[in-house]
Amino acid sequence: MICVLYFFAACSAPENKSVTLQQAPSTPTKIVNNGKRLFEDKCSVCHGSDGAAGIANAADLQASRLDTASTLNVITRGKKSMPAFSDQLDKGEIEQVTNYVFSLKKKD
Repeated sequence: MICVLYFFAACSAPENKSVTLQQAPSTPTKIVNNGKRLFEDKCSVCHGSDGAAGIANAADLQASRLDTASTLNVITRGKKSMPAFSDQLDKGEIEQVTNYVFSLKKKD
């Protein structure tokens, strides 16, 4: 049922697909899995496989309070000691990593 709702939301949403991903009640497994693969390749060296390593002052992603738009912006443009990834990942890949990062957050 959720997949069907996501499909209709994706088809009727404007071209900015990040809005669709932000509003989806749950992120499809394929997107999270792709995000995980990209995260492991590009991010885990500093954030660790669970997002909490904190190597080289990397943020603990499990405890992050950033919203989706802010997380997307940090991955795209970088922040302090974190490099920008817009030259290594396309917009869709950055959205997938963002969704994966949200899957790492500890549930309150």
